[in-house]
Amino acid sequence: MMNKKHLIGEGFKHVFLMTLSLLCVFPFYWMIVGMTNSSADITMGKLTFGNKLAENVTIEATKIVLKLILYIFFKRSLSCFP
Repeated sequence: MMNKKHLIGEGFKHVFLMTLSLLCVFPFYWMIVGMTNSSADITMGKLTFGNKLAENVTIEATKIVLKLILYIFFKRSLSCFP
């Protein structure tokens, strides 16, 4: 049978590991919540899911397409120089 000191030590170890695991998972939760909120909600520290996911994805997709178009334009314009 385990003694009381060992059980308390194991309890503290498990509490520490659970706390550490929550700290490791929180940035991923924050990233997902941030994708679903407006920038004003994010800066206020809102920790719940919002309804701005489609709008945010559309804005980011537009930025990616614009960067791709600029990349192709500059690549082709610089290719005429030897």
